[in-house]
Amino acid sequence: MKILTLVALLPTMLGGCAAASSLPAVLPHALPTNANLGLQRSSGANVIGTYTARAVTDPKPWREVNDLQGPNAGGNS
Repeated sequence: MKILTLVALLPTMLGGCAAASSLPAVLPHALPTNANLGLQRSSGANVIGTYTARAVTDPKPWREVNDLQGPNAGGNS
């Protein structure tokens, strides 16, 4: 039982010792204190872009509707 307790506590103790040391900066150019970085674009993209509102219509055969809205609108595809 004592060995089991030791095995369970050993990783916790080692983890605590490892957390005390500081890690080096992997990407020093990405630090917020770097004045040479400049400003980044912070505005979001337009998520609805070219949205076109369509009115609700009666049910039609789906092939006809698909042909009317496809790239060859109204033509044989």
